[in-house]
Amino acid sequence: MNVNPVQSFVAGAALVNARQTKLNAQGRLVYTGAGEAPLGSTVQDYAENFAADIHLHNAGGQHYVTQGDAVNVVPGDRLTTGADGRVVKAAAGAEFFFTATEPSGGQDSIFRAAPTHGQTQPAPAPEA
Repeated sequence: MNVNPVQSFVAGAALVNARQTKLNAQGRLVYTGAGEAPLGSTVQDYAENFAADIHLHNAGGQHYVTQGDAVNVVPGDRLTTGADGRVVKAAAGAEFFFTATEPSGGQDSIFRAAPTHGQTQPAPAPEA
């Protein structure tokens, strides 16, 4: 069993720090799309076809993530993957992969979040 939270894969495209990644059909790292489960978070910038380190999602610990929209995030917000490996607030009923542990600074800001493992954001309670 490998307990190292950081693993290396070949980058299938140029990758930047704090983005969510997955493996493509060729076994190379690329960004996740909206709602896709992440394999891990990049830990710095990488050129295409070179080794790229990721902090594995299932390894736990804090991850640095990049906000994908202008909606500010506060600690406790549940996050899912957005476009280009960024994260966004999870809508009601959507699967979420992180819980924010610090506030974000707006679109494209980098902040910390704790990984969760594919849980579903509950729907809001009905109004009385």
